[in-house]
Amino acid sequence: MHDMSYLGTIKKNKREIPPRLLAVRNREVKSSQFAFQADVTVVSYKYPTKKKKVLLISTLHHDNKIDPDSGESLKLDMITFYNRTTGTGGE
Repeated sequence: MHDMSYLGTIKKNKREIPPRLLAVRNREVKSSQFAFQADVTVVSYKYPTKKKKVLLISTLHHDNKIDPDSGESLKLDMITFYNRTTGTGGE
């Protein structure tokens, strides 16, 4: 077996996503909601812009650690790692 991991975004229309991860209306800006299951972590991060969130799934990250280099944005290690390793340049 190959030692592989996955980190990527998820579209919000997937029925497997817990509803609490999709609700951003009453959540604080820069807040995160998690769902942990065995070797998979799903996170919903609310961006400072109104009603904008990102959903990520990872088999590499298994905690809610904040990246200390993210400053006031309080981005998770998972998010900054994703931004560094994709070709999009990150947000």
